[in-house]
Amino acid sequence: INAIVLGTSNLSGALSVTTAGNITQSGALDINGAASFTATGADITLDNNGNDFTSLALNAVNAVVEDSNALELAVSAITNALNITTGGNLTQSGAIDVNGATVLAVTGDITLENAANDLTSLNATATNISVTDSNDLSVAALNANNLSLTAVGALTQTGAFVVSNNAEVNASTATLTQSNDFNTLSVNGGSVNV
Repeated sequence: INAIVLGTSNLSGALSVTTAGNITQSGALDINGAASFTATGADITLDNNGNDFTSLALNAVNAVVEDSNALELAVSAITNALNITTGGNLTQSGAIDVNGATVLAVTGDITLENAANDLTSLNATATNISVTDSNDLSVAALNANNLSLTAVGALTQTGAFVVSNNAEVNASTATLTQSNDFNTLSVNGGSVNV
């Protein structure tokens, strides 16, 4: 099918939607099972603040999702940008591949520790943040009480880190020369410039 607009829906089981056009919504979606959305060559915009997904898989050019509480991301591939807002913890059950910017606004903790994650650029706000990336990672900005970042490749930044408690950075090289505000910083890697 082409583009689809999803109306108010409440499912006790799973939902799978595949289109050759944009996926949008006109009402809140409450899906207790696994939800999977694929918009081939198009965008996913599910930004109703009444949404309640349990597990979510996304495949699209761009994806914008809002969830009213905790959200688990399944295997997802975004060719450009990903924007997620949740009212609870953000976790994952599968690897996330985002070629453009990833923006995460979470009321709770972000725990994205799958070793196969491939994020290009990250901007995140949460209580605590723990993110692992399989190669280079550029961070636009981060704001958290506690931070753990692991990048197999180079870790760079284009915006400041604000971490009120403990920050741990693990990377082959790390360049952290913005106007950062750390309380305690631990670094591990080949070379670090702070």
